[in-house]
Amino acid sequence: MALGLPSKRLSQNPFPPTLLALMIGVVIGPQVLNLIGLDAMGDRASLLEKAARLVLGIGLVGVALRIPAAYPRRHWRQMLKLIGLGMVLMWLISTAPVFLLLGLPFWPAASIDAIITPTDPVAASPIVR
Repeated sequence: MALGLPSKRLSQNPFPPTLLALMIGVVIGPQVLNLIGLDAMGDRASLLEKAARLVLGIGLVGVALRIPAAYPRRHWRQMLKLIGLGMVLMWLISTAPVFLLLGLPFWPAASIDAIITPTDPVAASPIVR
């Protein structure tokens, strides 16, 4: 209920919901207000990994549920191009800045971006709508 009350106001905000969620998480997290004491809940890295998986899974399912049921059968060629070629290109393009700016070796940078690339549909969903 606490999240539902400001949701209409937040939906009218010019910032993407993913950016707002990140900003809210930083503010209520241990770096600013420390309202969420991760250390008291267990291993911090394990908790954050599980939370990230849960949020990403919910976001991807939410995006997938917006696709009409007949769409994949009718547009399988476009879907194959988007997933097969588009995701690979997004992965390579997003690997370059991590590789060049952070100075990581290529394969660790590519691994990081293989994790980030599937989140693109979730981040782009509010823009497409």
